[in-house]
Amino acid sequence: MENQDIFYVVSDEWEIQKINSNLKKLEYFQFDKKYDFEAIICDEWNNLLLTINEETWKIYKIDLKNNFKIINKYKIKWYKVEKKWIEWFTKVWKNKYIISTQTKEENLLILDFTDNEFKIIKKINFLYNDLSWLSFYNGLLYIISDKNDKIFVYNLENNKIIKSIDLKKWDWEGISFDKKWNLFLTDDKWRIVKLNME
Repeated sequence: MENQDIFYVVSDEWEIQKINSNLKKLEYFQFDKKYDFEAIICDEWNNLLLTINEETWKIYKIDLKNNFKIINKYKIKWYKVEKKWIEWFTKVWKNKYIISTQTKEENLLILDFTDNEFKIIKKINFLYNDLSWLSFYNGLLYIISDKNDKIFVYNLENNKIIKSIDLKKWDWEGISFDKKWNLFLTDDKWRIVKLNME
């Protein structure tokens, strides 16, 4: 939640954690093992989370005010889920979302959410692969390539990388920006890095 410096983090152990910008765990909830959650989006205005199952490509809507209850689930229309593994999922515009995958082609997928349905409307061949994290901030898409140990700042409107930032050779995942324009990153060993992106 950008206006409160609160983050929600999802793990492969079927757990959602609520933490603050000092990285203190405030709350957590564990689902059963059939939910292989891979990414999470916070809709702070409606007290909702959206998360996606890496294997089945189902998207779940979760109620923050009702003990993390799953209140809806959606399939992504017109996609063969067995061919790709999801890396991350984020919102980019009002009804538009984007998924990254581990593959070298069609590794950024733009979704439209209309009439209670997610539908792929555009596929992008991003130059780098293993896109383990995405965040859309101030009109730009921030992408981590785990394999290449870089953050890319990407303009979706003209399909152009406008900046790249080198990272240490870790197994990178991501958290989010806070309202002070700090970027919090983590890796698979739960090491935390804080970057200022101004």
